[in-house]
Amino acid sequence: MPHGTLVSESDHQCLKNKTIDGSKNTLVNVPTSSLSVGTTTGTVAAGDDSRFGSGAPTVTSVAGRIGAVVLANTDISGLGTASTHATTDYDTAGAAAAVTTTSIGAATASAAAAAQTTANAAAVKANNLSDLASAATARTNLGLGTVATHASTDFDTAGAAAAVTTTSIGAATAAALTSEASTARTAEGLAALKANNLSDLASASTARTNLGLGTAATAASTAFDAAGAASTAQGLSAQKSANLSDLASASTARTNLGLGTAATAASTAFDAAGAAAAVTLGTLGAAASAEPLAVKLAGDLSGTVATPVVSQINGFAVSTGIGYRTGMGGTVIQATSRTTGVTLSKPAGRITLFSATLAADTDVSFVWTNTLIAATDVVVFNVVSGAAIKGGYSVNAIAAAGSATVTVHNHTPTITATEAPVLQFVLIKGATA
Repeated sequence: MPHGTLVSESDHQCLKNKTIDGSKNTLVNVPTSSLSVGTTTGTVAAGDDSRFGSGAPTVTSVAGRIGAVVLANTDISGLGTASTHATTDYDTAGAAAAVTTTSIGAATASAAAAAQTTANAAAVKANNLSDLASAATARTNLGLGTVATHASTDFDTAGAAAAVTTTSIGAATAAALTSEASTARTAEGLAALKANNLSDLASASTARTNLGLGTAATAASTAFDAAGAASTAQGLSAQKSANLSDLASASTARTNLGLGTAATAASTAFDAAGAAAAVTLGTLGAAASAEPLAVKLAGDLSGTVATPVVSQINGFAVSTGIGYRTGMGGTVIQATSRTTGVTLSKPAGRITLFSATLAADTDVSFVWTNTLIAATDVVVFNVVSGAAIKGGYSVNAIAAAGSATVTVHNHTPTITATEAPVLQFVLIKGATA
């Protein structure tokens, strides 16, 4: 095709299978409507490409390149990241919108079944949760309480309870105020206010009865022992089940009771009850006694007593004599000198004097301690052995309370030999009234 102007504004030329070299030819003032070279909408061939218009400027180069230029995406501004992707990276236009419960039919049979299962398990928002399997379980999963199923009219509005006081009713209308105030006053009159600490109860005693309280509820704490006091007292007390074995000291307890030593003696240490009364005219006493017995013989003492009033005294028959039985006597030996005192607390027995001489017609005395002797008693002595001349001695005893002074006298005209006379004695209880 020759160089130069081929077509002017008023000329008409048909170009077919021709290439216009952009470096050597220029299209000037060619309106889009004049390019009737195809029928595809929105393309240059159709002549309605929006990038071409009346009076469009002439493109002589692209980014400094002339001739047949192949455009790269960097040559075109305003493109997004999708411009670098292949068409296979995306669904076709409208594909996503087609996936609904009413347009699944275009999918394959397996895909449609899976989509239907998913759709059936989902809650449709248009149903407003009416399609839930269990509303009660849903409320539990949401942590709702039983109040959630009540109507709002089942409850007072927020703050209504707090507003029911004697100082906050004023916000009500005059008519409502009259009714509500009356109701409030009635309720207040019937209610026990916590600020009064139960002082406004109609009857405190009835309230205690209703609570099941006993009389101890109104008693002071001082009316009772502290906790554990009973156990402590029990530990300090003698328990009757122990029969006094839990006393701290049995001997102290006997003293506190005023008991004597007889309290711990065996019953065999005493005569049976009535034994003393049994000492009658029949028998005066087989009972042992540390004391000599004073016996009053009844009868005509001026004549012969045909039948003795007392048949026995300390086990001896009256017919054989009156005296002390075996076991009631004792012996003692004087030491150092004839004046040395001796001790023997027996009603009968023997005292052996110190071995010495005694001048003619001379006395010698010593003190004999005997707790059985009273000042009114009589002591009888005999020299039974130890003397060359038994009749040469005489013995006298002057009784006192708990003792006696014993005097030995030599009746012979000569001094005695060195000897230790043995004095036999018996104690006879006497009286002055």
